[in-house]
Amino acid sequence: MFTNLADGRNNANRQCDLLILGAGPAGITVALEAAAKAPGLRIIIAEAGGLEPPSADELALYSGESAGSSRYSLTTTRLRYFGGTSGHWGGWCRPLDAVDFAARPQAGSTGWPINKPELAGHYAAAHRWLEIPDDNYDPDRLETELRDKLIDFSSSDWFQNRLFHFSPPTRFGTRYRDAIEQSSSIECLLNAAAIDYSYSANRLSSVRVGGLHGHQLDIQAGRVVIAMGGLECARHLLLMRQRGWAASGISSAKLAHGFADHFGLRPGILQLQADRIYQRTAGSQGPVMPIITPTPEALSEQAWQNTCMLLDITPAADKLPSGYTSHQALGFSGEDTWTYSVQMILEPRTNENSRVELSGQTDALGLPKIKLFWEIDPRDYQSAQNVFTRFTHEIARMGLGRGQVKPLDITLRQRSANGTAHHMGTARMAEHPGEGVVDRNLKVFGTGNLYVAGSAVFPSFGYSNPTMTIVALAHRLAEHLTDTG
Repeated sequence: MFTNLADGRNNANRQCDLLILGAGPAGITVALEAAAKAPGLRIIIAEAGGLEPPSADELALYSGESAGSSRYSLTTTRLRYFGGTSGHWGGWCRPLDAVDFAARPQAGSTGWPINKPELAGHYAAAHRWLEIPDDNYDPDRLETELRDKLIDFSSSDWFQNRLFHFSPPTRFGTRYRDAIEQSSSIECLLNAAAIDYSYSANRLSSVRVGGLHGHQLDIQAGRVVIAMGGLECARHLLLMRQRGWAASGISSAKLAHGFADHFGLRPGILQLQADRIYQRTAGSQGPVMPIITPTPEALSEQAWQNTCMLLDITPAADKLPSGYTSHQALGFSGEDTWTYSVQMILEPRTNENSRVELSGQTDALGLPKIKLFWEIDPRDYQSAQNVFTRFTHEIARMGLGRGQVKPLDITLRQRSANGTAHHMGTARMAEHPGEGVVDRNLKVFGTGNLYVAGSAVFPSFGYSNPTMTIVALAHRLAEHLTDTG
C-alpha cells in the first residue's frame, strides 16, 4: 500500500522488519522480491519524493557543488520520485563481462569479491524485471541478415562482436506501482526523506524521515537498506560518520572515494566496408545493438581498460578515395567502403581522488550538501586511444579498410567530459574491511543491520550500463535477507 507523509494523516512512528530507503529500481526490486520470498515480513519503503516527477524545490534538495576537473550536474542526473531514475533511463542493458569482475591492477580495476557465475541466476531474474525477453548476448545467434552486417573477427585475436539488448525501457514507478499498492506486507511511505539516524553499538536503531511539508516520524527497523543511488548513498553514510557512528565501513577511507561514471570518446574515423551495423537496430527477439570490444586476452595482454565501440555513418570530407579503398592490390577486400565516426564508451579506472564530500552548506531539510570532485584519470583516455589505434591496424591487416586517429588532448577532454548519470563506486564491495565499505552480501562493514543496494557498491565498472547489474544485485540481496531470517 501507499501512504503519504505529506498529508499529515497516520504519521505515527513505525516499526518494521525491513526498511528500504529509496524507491528506484534497486529499492523496488528488494521490496517485492523480499515480500514474495518471506510473506510475513513487514517492509517499509521510505521514498523521498511522491508519485509525480519532482518540483523545482524538491529537485533543489540534490543541489551541491561540482569542484572536480570535470564538471558534473548534480540535479539533472537524478530524479526524486517513486521509480527513481528509471523515469529517464534509456533502457540499454547488458551484464558486466566476466573480465569486469576480475582484479586487473594494471588497468586500474580492483575486482569484485564475487564472480559472474555467482550472479547468473540473478541476471536471469533481472531480465524479467527489466522486461527483456532474450538473455542471449552471442552475436553469432543473430539472424543471418543482421549477422552478415557485422565485421568477421574470426581471424583476429584482438577484437570481437558483442551485443546490447534494450528494456522497453521499464519505468519502475508505473510498471510496479500496482504490485506495491496491492501488497499486504509492503508500505511505501511517500515524501519521506531520511533526515536523521539513531544507532546503538553496531546497529542502526531508527531512521527519522521528513520533508519540505514539515511532517516527521521515526521508523524502527530490524534491517535497513540504503537504495538511494551512488551520490545520495555516499551523502548519507558520510552524514552517519559526521554524527558519530564509527562502524568500520562508515569510517572507512574508501567511503565516498572512487566515484565513477561512464563517459565517451570519439577517437577518429574509419573507412570501412559498406553497410556495417553497429548501432541500435531491430532483431528478431527485440532491439539489439552490436558493438565491437577487445577480447579478454587482449585486455589482459595489453593492460587496456574495457571499452566498446559503435560506428556512425558520416559524410566525412576527408575519407579515402573509393577507388583506393576498393583496390585489392593494395590489400583491400575490393568491397565498397563507407566512412564511419567511432564512438567509444570507456571503462573508468578506480580513482581515489574522484570523490564525494559534505560541504559547509545545508539544504532545506538541514542536510549537508554534496561537494563532488569528478576526476577522470588521464590513463582512461590513453587506454581508449591505444585500443582504437590497434583496431585501425587490425582492420588494415584484414584488408577491410583504414582508420584515422585524432590527436588526443587529454586536458581538453577532461574539461569537456559528459557523464552518463551512472553514479558508481562510492560504497565499494570488498572481501575485507579496509578494502571497501560493504561486504560480499552488501552489508556495511562493522554494522549488524545496514546494507547498500545500487551501483555505489561496484568495485569496478566495465563499459556496460549499470541498471541490469543493479537489479541483479538487488535480487541477490533480497534472497540473502530472507534466507538469513
